[in-house]
Parts: sequence; C-alpha cells; structure tokens
Amino acid sequence: MAVIYPVRRDSLNRYWVHAGVTLSIPARPSTFWGPVLGTPASTGIREDHDVLVIGAGITGLTTALLLARQGVDVAVVDARRPGSGTTAKSTAKASLLQSVLGSQILRKHGPEALRHYAAANLAGQQIIRSVVEETKLVDMQVRDAWTYATTTKGAKQVRAEYDALNEAGLPVELTIPSELPYSVTEAVRLPDQLQINPSQYLAALHAQLTALDVPVVWPQRIARVDSKDGVLRVTSTRGLTTKAKWVVLATLLPFPLRTMAFATTTPMRSYAMAARVSSPIPQGMYISVDSPNHSLRTGRSAAGEEYLLVGGYGHQVGHKNPTSTHVAELAQWTQDTFDVREFTHRWSAQDYTSSHLLPQVGPSPLGPSGVLIATGFGKWGITNGSAAAQMLTGHITGDEPSWAALFAPRVAGLPKIAKQNAEVAFTLAKGWLVEPHSSKDVKVGLPAPRAVSNVGGKRRECSAVCTHLGGIVRFNDAEDSWDCPLHGSRFDADGSVLEGPAVEALDGHHDETLSSQSGLA
Repeated sequence: MAVIYPVRRDSLNRYWVHAGVTLSIPARPSTFWGPVLGTPASTGIREDHDVLVIGAGITGLTTALLLARQGVDVAVVDARRPGSGTTAKSTAKASLLQSVLGSQILRKHGPEALRHYAAANLAGQQIIRSVVEETKLVDMQVRDAWTYATTTKGAKQVRAEYDALNEAGLPVELTIPSELPYSVTEAVRLPDQLQINPSQYLAALHAQLTALDVPVVWPQRIARVDSKDGVLRVTSTRGLTTKAKWVVLATLLPFPLRTMAFATTTPMRSYAMAARVSSPIPQGMYISVDSPNHSLRTGRSAAGEEYLLVGGYGHQVGHKNPTSTHVAELAQWTQDTFDVREFTHRWSAQDYTSSHLLPQVGPSPLGPSGVLIATGFGKWGITNGSAAAQMLTGHITGDEPSWAALFAPRVAGLPKIAKQNAEVAFTLAKGWLVEPHSSKDVKVGLPAPRAVSNVGGKRRECSAVCTHLGGIVRFNDAEDSWDCPLHGSRFDADGSVLEGPAVEALDGHHDETLSSQSGLA
C-alpha cells in the first residue's frame, strides 16, 4: 500500500484568513529583487580548465572573478539560472553586526577567533564595495546595522554582543533606536554597514566575468566528480564532461560528494516579504534577538519607490508544517506593526548553519585532492560568501589570508557526529513509519511512499523518497514544494530538483490536468 500525501493549494489561503491577515498576500512566491540573467548559456566549457566552479551565486561568481583577475583559467556551471538560489533570495545585508553571532563565537572559540571572523567579513564587505564602485550597476546604501531586544532576557544577549564586538575592535555602541514603532529594551548599533540589491550584484559580477571571457554556463546540473591520477573529472546530468585541476563546490551544501559537511551543518529556511506602507519606514538594518525574530530593511524598486522588507520565522527545512503558518504570522506581525497598504512580494531562502557556528571553507574533508567547499554561512552569506571567495582563491594561488585557517572544514568529533546522525536516523525512521503531516488526508502504509499534490490545476504524483539519502519528503505549502527533512533537498511539485544536495528528480512523477471545477488555485 502506498503512502499518499495529497495536498490542496487552497489550504494556504484558508490559513491566512484564519490568521487575521486582512490584506491579500501574493499567492505565489516571488523575490523582490527580480531575475538576474535571462538567456541560458549552454556552451563555453572546454575539455579541461584549471578551475571549475560549480554554483553561480555570490560565492561561485566572486571566486571565479578573483581567480580570473590573476590569470587563472576558470569556468562556472550552475544547474539553474544565476540568481535562482539563495543569494538573490536573501535580504542582502552586508553587515559585520550579525544578530548575536559575535558573542556566540567568542564563547565557543575565544577572542582571537572572533577577531579573525570579523576580519574575514570586513574583507568580504570590501570586495562588495569594490564591485559596486567599479561597475556602477548595483543599488547599494550605507546604513546603520542594529541588533535589538524587546525583552529583559533579550537585553542581556544584546549587551553581551556589544561587549564581544567592542573587544574585537568594532565601533559599536549601546543605544536605543528612535525610529522603530515599538518599545525596545536594549540595542547595539554598528554604523556604516551595507545593504545591496543582490540580483543586481550578481549581474554586476557576471558582467565583469563576461568582460574577462569567463564562461558562466547553465543549465548544467553536476552529477559526479571523480578523481583519477590527480585529475578531477566532472560530469553533468546533461552529458557535459570536463577535467579540472581544482573543483570549487559553491553550492551551499557540497554535492555530489559525500563530505563531512552533511554531519556538521543544518539546513535552515526563513521567510521574507515586501510591503508598501504609509507609515515611516525605518532606515536602519534591524534584527531582533527575541523569538520569533524579525529582520527589517528598506528596498528600492527600479522606479525608485521605497519598500519595507521584513523577514524571519526561520526553521529547519522539512521540520515545520504547515509552512504557510510562518508566512501568515510574518504578514500578521507586519500588518499589526506598520501601516501596510499592500504586500507585493513574498519569498523564502535556504542556508546551512554549521554546528560550530563558523563557515567551512577550503579542502573537502575526506574528499579527493583538489576539491574545495564553502558552506555553513548561517544566513550571513553576503559577506561570508565574498570572504570565502578570497579564501578559495588564495588556496588555489598559494596566497591565503591570515585568517583563513579559522574556516578550514573539519571532521566533527565522534560525539557530535553520533548525535547528528542519530537525529537524522530518527527523522528518517519517523518519515517512513509515521505520517509527516497533521492531515486527515494522509494515508500511511509501506513499502512504497508516494507524494501526491494538486497545484495550479494539475494533479502531480511522484515518489516521496528523496533521491539523496532516502528521507521521506514533506510538502511545503508556502512554496508548493517537497522538502526533505534530512539534508534540505527540495523538489518541485512535479518531483524535479529545486535545490539541496539531491541531483536526481523524485522517481515516477506524473502530471494530470485537473478539471476547472476542482476549486484549486
């Protein structure tokens, strides 16, 4: 008997009404920033390159640019259009004040590690400034960054963050912001930080690579990286093959190799919305420490109109259902806090957080020689991804920055591996033995789990077994996707790969057009 997970598209709208959100919310997710590149470049990869970069987000494109400027023969491939991944779905704060991460790093790793982390992010920030100044293609503003609390408990965390960053030499101050429409118990401010339009920034990087004759090729989903006689051979699902001395996996979570990153990172998803508001829009970049956390910044349209961008309500991928509740709660908080005229966009983004809080950049543990990874940015990938590019470039050219050693990928200790693997095993078993949704429509049975959804007038059916490591996917009703709770692989309603370590679609997908009387959106 099959396990069937039937999903109706109208459930999302029902929840929004029940949540008390009186304004309409966009039915489909769409980032505020818009597309980056529109025309696929399917050719340009030769039989061999010095370096092949897999992934055309901020880490991959910046790495390629820095290498090309030093005369290195480099090419970039991506499974999807550049800008389809996490970079262009972020809130794009290029800030060294990152919630309370500084105090967490200080407690876990000590003051020297915090100084190195700050130096790395400053280097990443400087790369961003340089690209923006050189290209004149990116909407960037210099703003104060704030971490704030609205509770007594949160205020202690804020003061600890101030103490940590002050010790690290950053010009922070404790002060209460005057532009927020609600009470704040404590806040730390760091001036002269950056916010950018991430899609424009990726387009600027691509323009510089084009000027240097660096191919950026898509769609090419890489399926295999093999090593023989010191040479890496890369193969895509479309039959592309090439050789390289170095391969950079700039794909959030390294794949297709089985690296220890799976045992040391957690896939996280968070939500964002853009709104037109009548009330004054706070001009600083804000993030709260109290739960649920809220992120604020301004965004500017192509016509120059200013929007309020809000984010938050993050959770581990595939572990919170229905996901539409997070969208509804974010919308309701925004509506209750600001004079919202219209919600224009809603979207979400995925990132991976390392168990030891630091990004992992450098040679892949236990992997073939020449394979470099970059992961674990913990939602601060704009500066960390840019810094990672400098580290990766330095490793290849023999000129690593002094702080690079802090970020070297590491094999976790046996207790940590055992704990995380036990959690993964529990989630895997639960997925196979217990229905993952609180839905009366779910039918449980073994041994052949099937995923069935009704989305956009089509009935879609495919395997419910993730093609990465066999987890049972769960439906994400905010985005009409199937999400794996093990390592964050995500699939479209038809079973095709969206993101994560999986490189193959869910098996046996089937589309069936529904009748117009179905009542589905």
